[in-house]
Amino acid sequence: ALASASSVQEIVQGRFRDRLKQISSLVVSDPYLAAYVAQATGEMDSASILDLLTTKKQDLGFDFAIFLDPSGKVVAHTNRLNAVGRTLAGQPLVTKALADYEAEGVWEEDGRLYYAVVVPLQRDFTLLGFMVTGLAITEAAAQEIHDISGADVAFVTRGAQGRPQVVATTLPKETARSLSEALGSRGDALGRALQAGQKAEETEIELDGEPW
Repeated sequence: ALASASSVQEIVQGRFRDRLKQISSLVVSDPYLAAYVAQATGEMDSASILDLLTTKKQDLGFDFAIFLDPSGKVVAHTNRLNAVGRTLAGQPLVTKALADYEAEGVWEEDGRLYYAVVVPLQRDFTLLGFMVTGLAITEAAAQEIHDISGADVAFVTRGAQGRPQVVATTLPKETARSLSEALGSRGDALGRALQAGQKAEETEIELDGEPW
């Protein structure tokens, strides 16, 4: 059952990434957009690029978009207006995109998790920068995995100061709180794996007084 749930999660994640790839392709393949961005970037007109991304966000239904220059610095960010000029070159997906020209995976920001893709924006074979688009990992995404596989699901960030935070789950509130506490303890096998950024082997854990 656990193996099945893991497979379902991979399928659901793949579907979200495919949707983001389609959205990104629609945006970056527009020649008028490339021309506009080339002009706006040359003039350092972040506000105009932000307006364009905000419009695309409303039209296409993604949860955030970031336009980066070729070095990985933020030119415009739909959800963080004060991020302009900040480098995201150290962000794992951006690091991969700078090396391979595209990337996909999970993006963490402000205590939330997103499925995200990073794609290049080019004009006449010249790299203008990269666009990051993301869809939030929500309770609905967790519920979809539960409905198909029958397993409960929790998406967890490592959180600030090593305090794990459940961002989306099918667990009852008290059980989710108990999970956060267990994962914050180095005495728990899952907690140690989470804090070390490693894959956890199958294990047993007590949540809210019940064995799982």
